[in-house]
Amino acid sequence: MAALAALLAAMLVGAGLTASPAQAALPSGTGWSGSWNYRGVDTIDVAGTLPGVELIGTASDTFGTRALFGTIMDTANDNRCARVHIYSTSHQAYVVDKQACGAGSGTPFMATDLTGGLLVIIQRVTPGTTTADKGHYLTIPGSADDADLRSAGTGASWSYYAPDAFRYSVVRSGVKLTGYGSHASADRRTSLNTVEKTATSSGCASASASAGVTKVSASTCANGGADHFAHFELGGTLVANACYQPTGGTQRCNLLHLPVPA
Repeated sequence: MAALAALLAAMLVGAGLTASPAQAALPSGTGWSGSWNYRGVDTIDVAGTLPGVELIGTASDTFGTRALFGTIMDTANDNRCARVHIYSTSHQAYVVDKQACGAGSGTPFMATDLTGGLLVIIQRVTPGTTTADKGHYLTIPGSADDADLRSAGTGASWSYYAPDAFRYSVVRSGVKLTGYGSHASADRRTSLNTVEKTATSSGCASASASAGVTKVSASTCANGGADHFAHFELGGTLVANACYQPTGGTQRCNLLHLPVPA
């Protein structure tokens, strides 16, 4: 996903949205959320919201080749439009760029023959432009070389359930990370986490939460085991990562990016 990371940095700068700590009082996180999840071994549900914006999508996944279908919706009479912008690493190009303008309107989108990772960017933009005043993104890894990813329940999700409080979850076969947090100050958030080993085979589950150079983590190797970790002054985008490594096997990970509302 290195290519997605480089692309993401350029996209955020161009849109005027940064992943660095906010310098002023944070606005409400109400209406902010994002998720992707394998409903079965061959179906992925994708969703995201911003104030006045909603995305709903579904992707089929046939041994790593995906077809993605969805709708981007404008849900508020706020003189703004909803935009979805999707980059495919297998195409090395944007494969979707759609907008919906007008409260209650929706625009369908689709992309097929996707064999790599996906960067799904959701934005609220000024009508007639691609200038965003709010936005966030989802990174969905490719499964062509990672069949274990295609497991029911694998995914990542986050949402603000109160103006200044949020929750998140990252799941892969063998591991589950659950986290909660809140705004501790104008530019700092707390992060309280539990990592669980869900596999019954020999191996270890680990997880981390980071922002910039600050990182906290924990692990457990006991069947049915769990461990807890926390940090109370994380600034900027929170990256939550969960991994499982079977004894003598390859470590497999999954992550999410939880933005600071802007």
